[in-house]
Amino acid sequence: MDQTKVKKSGGFESMGLIPELYRPIQGYNVPTPIQRKAIPQILAGCDIVACSKTGSGKTAAFLIPLINKLQNHSTVVGIRGLILLPKRESALQIASVLKVYGQFENLAANPDILICTPGRALQHLLEDRLKLSRVQMVIYDEADFLFEIGLADQLKQTLTHLPSQKHSLMFSATIPEQLSMFASVGLKDYIFCKLDKEFQLPDKMQLHFLLAANDNKLSALIYLISQLKDTCLIFASTRFLVDMLSQALNKFHISSVHVTVKWIN
Repeated sequence: MDQTKVKKSGGFESMGLIPELYRPIQGYNVPTPIQRKAIPQILAGCDIVACSKTGSGKTAAFLIPLINKLQNHSTVVGIRGLILLPKRESALQIASVLKVYGQFENLAANPDILICTPGRALQHLLEDRLKLSRVQMVIYDEADFLFEIGLADQLKQTLTHLPSQKHSLMFSATIPEQLSMFASVGLKDYIFCKLDKEFQLPDKMQLHFLLAANDNKLSALIYLISQLKDTCLIFASTRFLVDMLSQALNKFHISSVHVTVKWIN
């Protein structure tokens, strides 16, 4: 069997994207599993709830169909694509990825796509500085975390400002009950995209919890790292904490490299 044909048939070329998108995505050899499963459904006009972890290619899984739908900048004033996320840092990261595609840059006076937190969107809506009546596609990214930090009410209020006819996508690492209830209201006959293999943890992986008072957290972390023979990965909730941890580790002669959205940009 011709391997070239197999690769092409399972690649982006078979998805029927607009020609302008092939140049920005030519660095991807083949779609990731979540892209292969979600993009065709989105292009077909289906609302979806996609369960996918960080690093699975989920950002491109919704940005590619979004740009394919909007295609070119509209001279008519009004947001056409809305991406809601839990944190400003996440919004900046999505914006940096969006710039790769190039078609919607330098449009501050009349943007096609708005990337923001629900709170910021609602603030502008209540102050009558934002209209969402022309939105064609709304994307809820990191949706489970949106509900974990208590943004459900803000999401529901924002939903009332959106047109009834819209394309809705929800991407989440897990599907808690609150999110499931919101999906049943905010999405229409949605398709659930889940990769079963993605949720199978390696047999050797272990999960441990260490309870420590705030004043003892840093010393506990230093101790744990000192017991490790291999490299490790540390996640922190803010850029400030990442910088602080890196400085603390250096003081204890523990080499580290820290990456933030600012560094990526």
